[in-house]
Amino acid sequence: MLGKISFSSIAVCAVCKGAPGLMISASGMIGRNDFKQIDRVDDVWSVGAEVEWTINRNLVLMLAYSHSVRKADFRRFLSYSGNVVMFGLEARY
Repeated sequence: MLGKISFSSIAVCAVCKGAPGLMISASGMIGRNDFKQIDRVDDVWSVGAEVEWTINRNLVLMLAYSHSVRKADFRRFLSYSGNVVMFGLEARY
């Protein structure tokens, strides 16, 4: 059992509408997980961007990227970083 975990973070997001039907967004987050009973503190952060293109009123094409990092001071194998790329086609009605 991990006991009490305290998580504090700050996040920002910005959205910009470009050419007709084009929307661009960017986001970022930085935070800290404090595991009170096992003397462990993790620093986490992530950044991301997304582009959406409204093809017509029923179809939206999306491309997104995010990068996340966790740095653990407890055991180094708990630290990681990862990249995610997403592509999608959304149908609306």
